[in-house]
Amino acid sequence: MSVLHKDDEILWYAMRVPYRNEIKVQNKLKEKGIETFIPKKRKLVKRRGRSYYELLPAVNNLIFVHSKLDIIKDVKKEILNLQYLVNKVNGQSLPIIVRDSEMQQFIRVVENYEEEVNYFSPEEINISKGTRVRIIGGSFDGVEGVFMKVKGKRSKRVVVMLDKLLAVVMAEVESDLIEVIKN
Repeated sequence: MSVLHKDDEILWYAMRVPYRNEIKVQNKLKEKGIETFIPKKRKLVKRRGRSYYELLPAVNNLIFVHSKLDIIKDVKKEILNLQYLVNKVNGQSLPIIVRDSEMQQFIRVVENYEEEVNYFSPEEINISKGTRVRIIGGSFDGVEGVFMKVKGKRSKRVVVMLDKLLAVVMAEVESDLIEVIKN
């Protein structure tokens, strides 16, 4: 997460939208040529007596917007319910920005719908207890995270964390695909 940046840089901003409006806001932003990402999860849905799986937002109210700050400011005038997620730094509220490299890895993990992926808030996971690792081979080749025991899972898992925002826990990864990253 970065605090220092220029207004003309294209960055990933974590933003909030009203409950169940994530897709509507995403479509409005796409119409304006703005790249977005919503973490989604396959969920079992029942409608009119039928059950089927549908890709739905995995985290309510969350959307990531990839654009310049001044463009987002202009768009916020039209989409009033689009708000920055912020961190307090020295008493000042600053928008949460996710580095491109972190976001690319996060997207790679989340978009692999065939694998089991679980989401946690940073408070639910203590990554300081884990070991920094890189996956070599398989569908997650090159993804870096923390190898650790996760509550409710029998074996250790790889956790990919967006600093102070969201953690995604991957499905079990074969130990021969894991390389320890030395500091």
